[in-house]
Amino acid sequence: MTTTPATLVSALEVEIRHELQLMHASKVSALEHAMTVGGLLIKSRSEHKGDWIEWAESTFEMSRQHLHSFIRLAENRALIDERVKHAGHLEDLSIRGALSVIAPPKNTIASPAG
Repeated sequence: MTTTPATLVSALEVEIRHELQLMHASKVSALEHAMTVGGLLIKSRSEHKGDWIEWAESTFEMSRQHLHSFIRLAENRALIDERVKHAGHLEDLSIRGALSVIAPPKNTIASPAG
């Protein structure tokens, strides 16, 4: 059996849906599943032909912001894993907490000297 790009996208879609279900069912390992979803989304982006963001938004009933958050989690997995190593268990870091760890620093406005 030959694997075509459409077959690969379908298989990725099934795997992404499965990870999303696991993420919603398990608060303990939600971050782990969210990072896996992000990795799968990255992979599906390279395999999907056409407007990937529109396809992903409609296929997974997810906003563009959520899609990008999952991708950012996957892309920054090493940094998140490092934080978890220092903090303890993965359960100690929520998805929101992980996103704040990888967020760019907020610009601070220096007080005028005077």
